[in-house]
Parts: sequence; structure tokens; C-alpha cells
Amino acid sequence: MNDTMKLHNLLDDTVDSKSKIRILRLLFRFPEREFTEREIAGMIGMSPNTVNLALNDLRKTNVFLYKRLGRTHSYRCSPDSALFPLFSELFGKEKQVRQDMLDLMKEKLDGLGTCVLFGSFARAEEKYDSDIDVLIITGNRAEAEARSQNLAENLLRIFSVSLASVIISEEEFMTRRQTGFVKEALSDGIVIVKGGVEI
Repeated sequence: MNDTMKLHNLLDDTVDSKSKIRILRLLFRFPEREFTEREIAGMIGMSPNTVNLALNDLRKTNVFLYKRLGRTHSYRCSPDSALFPLFSELFGKEKQVRQDMLDLMKEKLDGLGTCVLFGSFARAEEKYDSDIDVLIITGNRAEAEARSQNLAENLLRIFSVSLASVIISEEEFMTRRQTGFVKEALSDGIVIVKGGVEI
């Protein structure tokens, strides 16, 4: 009973804030690398003070190793921690979710034409309420609309995200690719399905 309660308390102390989760995600995605506090703050997009407070709390759990480097400390995962296998699997599966989503999109849109993921999801900067933006360049608008609707339903049901699809013809693409919205979409876009036009 005591061991179970100790593990329960450890989990409470490690995943009770966004800052701690972001720190752990970074450390467990690069388990053999050492990071300074300043590096961690820059890479997870949080203030040094917020990171310092979170790291001080996380020290109590022995989930990472740290050592002094002058006026700062370096941190890396502790492979001896009881939580190491748990977090390694957790963050590994979290990363796989994105690939699973892309695989579903490829499956549902295959054969339509050229399909480009763009916007915050393409940049890996999405927020909890972000849509998935997809540009579909096709010769069959009716089929694209039907399959896009089917994809939207699946994305919402499986991943709880909404799809915002933009459908244009191949002719429209050729005239608009260097201007406005299409040019912007292509600048950070990821081709998920190759079709009849070259990006």
C-alpha cells in the first residue's frame, strides 16, 4: 500500500502543471542529452522563472539527474527512476498520435489530387482550439467535398480536432500559386498526398 501511494504522489508532483509536462516532454524526447535551465526555457517557450520553479518541484521526484554548471544546473533524464519507463512510453505514444493523424489524412485523401497540410499544425504550433488546415488541389471538386467531409468527421471523432479544408482546381492553383493565400499556404505547407501538380 505504501509503495502504491508513493507512486501516486510522485505522479501528482510530476504532471500537475503545463510547465512540468513541457519540461518532461523535452527531456524524454532527448533522454541522453543534458539541458541547462535557459535552454529548457527557450525550447519550451516559457520564462526562466517559471521553468526554475517547475524544476525545483521536479527535483523531489528523482525523475531526472542534475549537476551544477557554474551558476546554473544541467538536467537530463534519470534512467534509474521508477518513472523512466512510464514517461518514455507516454511521450513516445504522444508523438505517435500526430503520425497517426497524418496517416488517416493520407488514407482518406489519397487519389484526389495534391493535398497540402498548412498553418499551425504544419508548423507544430497548434493550440487546443486550432483547426487542421488542408489545401486540396483537385480536378474533381464534388468528390473532394464529399471525402473532405468524411475526413472531418473522422478527425473529430478520433482526435477531437476540426478540419478546415480549402478546395481549388488545378487551373486555379496554377494562376494563384505565386500570390495571396495559396502562396502563404505553400510557404509552410507539408505535402501529404502527391497529385497532378508539382509544389
